[in-house]
Amino acid sequence: SDALDLGSPDWKDPMDNSNAWYTLNTENTEWEFDDGALRMRAKSTDKPEEWGLSSKPAMSDYFLQATVKTGDCAGLDRYGMLVRAPDPSMGYVFEFSCDGRYRLYKWDGEEYAAIQEWKSSAAIKGGSDQTNVLGIWLQGETIRLYANSQLLAEYEDDMFDEGRFGLVIGADQTEGFEVFVDEVAYWILED
Repeated sequence: SDALDLGSPDWKDPMDNSNAWYTLNTENTEWEFDDGALRMRAKSTDKPEEWGLSSKPAMSDYFLQATVKTGDCAGLDRYGMLVRAPDPSMGYVFEFSCDGRYRLYKWDGEEYAAIQEWKSSAAIKGGSDQTNVLGIWLQGETIRLYANSQLLAEYEDDMFDEGRFGLVIGADQTEGFEVFVDEVAYWILED
């Protein structure tokens, strides 16, 4: 289903290979493209979440959507997206948790600043082996968050006006927490 009746996306990646991504492989986080999806794995629960960027260029106003299936998970095991990253260590981070919550924060390279602390939503399917579609709308200072094409909330923030996007994972309860990213797409928003 097309997000918000925006028509066909300007770009869509079925995640069959890593062509549009810098594959993350660190001490704690491992990305692997396999069987038509990106498997993101967080090995340990006592490490910070990590993200990896797409190789697509910096953009300002766009709607970004990712279809993600959880593996075994609990609590605040979390996954999502980084947007408007002016460099790989900064940007807005939008995440869902295994227990059906969402949050939005900004990271300036050193400090976490919450725009929305963890909040429950019936629009998010909680639990293991669930598929959710995260969507984030960025237009000027307006940020809108979506779960499965339902509007969660709208915010105003002007810290980052342009940048790259990426994908995020972090484990809170489950050693070796995995999610499977089946598709990522974006729509450029005209003024």
